[in-house]
Amino acid sequence: MADSVSFPLFVFENDDCSMFLVEGPDKVLYHMEPIDIENGEYQCWDANGKPVRILLTGNRVTGIDPGTAEMSLSDAFNRHSEAFGLAVDTTGPVDEAWRRLKEAEAQLPRRSGLLSRVFGKNKP
Repeated sequence: MADSVSFPLFVFENDDCSMFLVEGPDKVLYHMEPIDIENGEYQCWDANGKPVRILLTGNRVTGIDPGTAEMSLSDAFNRHSEAFGLAVDTTGPVDEAWRRLKEAEAQLPRRSGLLSRVFGKNKP
């Protein structure tokens, strides 16, 4: 794997604009499905905001190298913020912008799961 890639990786899911962190190379497949990586379902940036690509052989990560992305990490933060209704300043250092996003997400009301909707008590 390239020495120029710094962890954690910031990962943007193209289908729902959600984002998450991948803490290290050994955690890539914990968070991401190989087929989704191959199909371009994610855009990834390293801890410095540089785009990276994940290389696979079968179901094994064989490299994480500098790559390209359809947008900047800052744009991904903005799209994520808009998609989830977060009023967050996404400017500045990436670690600070990420912290602000996660703090705003923590303030959102929890969505009830399927089981609680099915078996939960009806409210008047």
